[in-house]
Amino acid sequence: MSLTIYCNTEFGDMARDLLIEGTREHRLIQAATRSADVLQAGAEIHILPRLIFCLGNPR
Repeated sequence: MSLTIYCNTEFGDMARDLLIEGTREHRLIQAATRSADVLQAGAEIHILPRLIFCLGNPR
């Protein structure tokens, strides 16, 4: 089963590469605007109700 994964967290190069590699069999959506601050609210995304898994702090 392929998952849709949304991420608005800013990772370092190594962590980002691991995320991309680890989600290769799934649909990874990386927000255009990302933040390393997990307490900062992300931009509103309209696909949120259809997502299976979210990383970060979407609203």
